[in-house]
Formats: sequence, C-alpha cells, structure tokens
Amino acid sequence: MTMSAGDTLTQDHAPVEDVGAHKGIEGRSLGQIAWFRLKHDKIAMLSMFMIILILLLAILAPLITKVLGVDPTTFYRAAVDPDKGFLPKGGPLGSGISGDHLLGVEPGTGRDTLARLLYGARISLLIALSATVVSVVIGTILGALAGYLGGKMDAFISRLMDLLLAFPQLILLIAMTPVFVTLLDQLGVPGTPGRVLYLIVFIGFFGWPYFGRIIRGQVLSLREREFVEAARSLGAGTGHVLFRQLLPNLWASILVFSSLIIPTYIGTEAALSFLGVGVVPPTPTWGNMLGDSVRYARVDPLYLFIPGLALFTVVLFFNLFGDALRDVLDPRGSR
Repeated sequence: MTMSAGDTLTQDHAPVEDVGAHKGIEGRSLGQIAWFRLKHDKIAMLSMFMIILILLLAILAPLITKVLGVDPTTFYRAAVDPDKGFLPKGGPLGSGISGDHLLGVEPGTGRDTLARLLYGARISLLIALSATVVSVVIGTILGALAGYLGGKMDAFISRLMDLLLAFPQLILLIAMTPVFVTLLDQLGVPGTPGRVLYLIVFIGFFGWPYFGRIIRGQVLSLREREFVEAARSLGAGTGHVLFRQLLPNLWASILVFSSLIIPTYIGTEAALSFLGVGVVPPTPTWGNMLGDSVRYARVDPLYLFIPGLALFTVVLFFNLFGDALRDVLDPRGSR
C-alpha cells in the first residue's frame, strides 16, 4: 500500500504527542502515598488533630493558667467550705465549678482542677514520650544487632529480652523506688525531677524488649535481601548496613510501635502515681489526681470524672491514630 508524505508525517508525530501528554505524570514516594492515604482517613485526621491539641494545651499550660488567673498550687480558700471539711462550694454535684474555676476545685486542698489537669498533662506526657524514646532507641539497636549478626549475639540479646520480660515490673518498681529516689537525690537530682527521671528510665528500660523482638523479626527477613547482599559485597561494614540500609526499611514499624506504646506508658505512669510510687503531690499528674479523687468519689464525683475522662481521651486518640498509621503504612493494606 502506497503511503503519502503527509500520511507518514502524521504517523511519525502521533507517538511524540502521546509522550508529551504524559509528561505531567510523576511518581510518588512511599511517604507521599502514606500521607495521601492518611489524610483521607477521617478517624486518623481527627485523632491527629486531638493529639496535637492535647500536646499544645500541655505545652501552653503556664500561659493558659496565667490568662485564666489560676495556679495549680494555690489554695483558693474562698472556693471551699471549712465547715464541711473544705469541700468545694456549690457548682454541679458540689464540684465548685464557677466562672473563676471552670472545672471546679479539689476537695480538701482547694486547688484549681483545670490548672492541675493542664500541668498534670505536662508531666504525664513527658514521662510517656521520653520513656517511648528510650524503649525505641534501645529496642531498635539491640533488636537490629540480634537479627543481623545472629549466632551468639542473637542468643545473648534474645535471652536478655526473655529475662527482662520475666521480671514482675510493678512489684520491682514499688520495691526499688525508695532506693533509686534516694540515690538520685544524692546525685543532685532531688524531688520531682528525680522521680520523673527514674520513671522514664525504668519504664523505658523494661519496655524495650517488646520492641526489640519486633525489630529482630523484621531484620531477620531483611538481611538476606538483595540490597543488603549488594552492600556487603561492596565492602560495607556492619554499621553502614544497619543504619544506612536496614534502618530506612524499619521506619514503618518504629512509627507504628511508638504510636501504640505511648498510650500504654501514659496508663502505666497514671497507675504508678495512683499507687503512690510515681510523682507525688503537690506536683500534679493525672495518676495522682485520680488517686486523690477516690476518697471524694461520693461527695464530689466530678473530681473523679474529670481526670479519668482526660486519661481516657488521650489514650483513645493515641490508639486510634496508631491503628490508622499501621493501616496506611502496611503495603498489603486494602485501603
């Protein structure tokens, strides 16, 4: 079949126009894909917004209380009734809620509940976030070493994890608190800072084996991959393989574990303060507020309800966000 010059020109130019039409299509990184999936999850976005709001309220606690004209340690005598055992005056359910005290005052002490709730969030979140960092750092390093090196190193680290997991942590913490608090006091870290440091180190140290096992399993599946073999064949050392080759492939597990373990540590700190082995009054935490409120549950139920609701809310939203993050970072996810 004879083809004219014009026809030939048309046929030659068609593919060129096709390629030009697709020039705007660009690939997306795994981070961009994860963010795209995350921002289309309404529960995840709501949880992230609430977590950011709670963190901002904790950070800005001094400014907020200053604007409201309240203080977490001041005794507001006018808000309590000395003839009734310093119970709050008026308000719903006898909580003392008023224009001056938006969440009422504490029975017995007359201290502003909102101010103590905000300052308590600072301590509780500081302990939980810092302990999470300790667990993640130790768990990542030791878990990666165990999975990558194998042999005696793997056996030693695995047995160490089993040993730490076998300890009755709560009983041990109660028994060792006086010893370590006294030691920190002698080292120049007295009172509340010493207890906060002790809780961070203790909770973080006994929490890393859970994460270490996860990282070890991930590294065991990654160490035989082609990119690791290629790095080793080019003379890369253990440090390069661990931190430049394997670590970037572990970020999904690290982020998901962190988001799920933070609410656990918040609850742990609250439980320890509730039992009297955490941060002690007058420094507020949600745990010691709950512990104090039990005595007044009948006469002032809102004082028990308010810190309990705060603890429930922050744990719920961290868990929801952790579940959503696990879904969007799972390459086999269906969403």
